[in-house]
Amino acid sequence: MNNVAYSGYLALDTPIATVTSIISTIPGTPTMTADVSIVNVIGIEFYQQVGADFYLFAAGNAMKVGKVF
Repeated sequence: MNNVAYSGYLALDTPIATVTSIISTIPGTPTMTADVSIVNVIGIEFYQQVGADFYLFAAGNAMKVGKVF
């Protein structure tokens, strides 16, 4: 099972006045037993805003967390 959740776009040049929360709910409400593990991973991607549109920076032009072990 997996689930992916995203926050809204956050400007780097503006202080963030509130806490940013990302909530991801496991589908189907599985039963959590002693032999079950959950892995929670957070990634950061950088976008450029052009007008009202956001464009992901090309690979190699910005930092991106690709894998966490």
